[in-house]
Amino acid sequence: MTTSYINRDLFGGAITAMTPAELVDASDLRQVPDNQEVFMYDRNSVSIIVEVLQAVNASEADKAIRFHFDSLAHDNSAEKSEVQQVDIIPNARGDTTPPAIILQGTQFVHKFNRQEVDTVKILMALYRVQDKNVDLVVTFNVPLVAEAGAVSEADMLQVTHDFHEFRPVTKDCQLWTLRIIKLRPICVRCNGFPVDTRFAGVCRTVSSICSWCGCTIVNEAK
Repeated sequence: MTTSYINRDLFGGAITAMTPAELVDASDLRQVPDNQEVFMYDRNSVSIIVEVLQAVNASEADKAIRFHFDSLAHDNSAEKSEVQQVDIIPNARGDTTPPAIILQGTQFVHKFNRQEVDTVKILMALYRVQDKNVDLVVTFNVPLVAEAGAVSEADMLQVTHDFHEFRPVTKDCQLWTLRIIKLRPICVRCNGFPVDTRFAGVCRTVSSICSWCGCTIVNEAK
């Protein structure tokens, strides 16, 4: 099967990306947070999430993307998660998009309160827009073992190719308009991830309860 690609505007044109033409925009079917773009394939159960997040406080690329991977595992209530590989791909296109930090991993997740564990391949790319204090995170969620439908070997190869073709391009003159970001603070008491994190715009506060020690965390959006 030959896949056709299109340049797709994300976040009102602040970012563009090369994506498969067949993708379904999840916002046409359900509500999607303002800091996310969510897409689904029409022929399998793979989903794509593009998130604009507050930059995590990690200077090393490996630690930064592992933070986002671990945060995703926490959000998914993953029983176990594994990182197989982390790479950095320089941007040779000559535009302002930062280098891509690429992670391949696996998460083992209980979905829909089922006893069986789904095995989900995670293909994650992190683009650190440092002058905007933003982490742009692209995640392909690929079910390998799942009651609701695992991808075939052929689909896995195609999705992996699509992931590497995604190539987001940021537009500096518009990126500042992405004013709503999801804060993922770390509890200073126990280094646990918080739950019930709310969305907030610039100059507002976000409070949440640490899932490990129960203390209240309040963070200022930058």
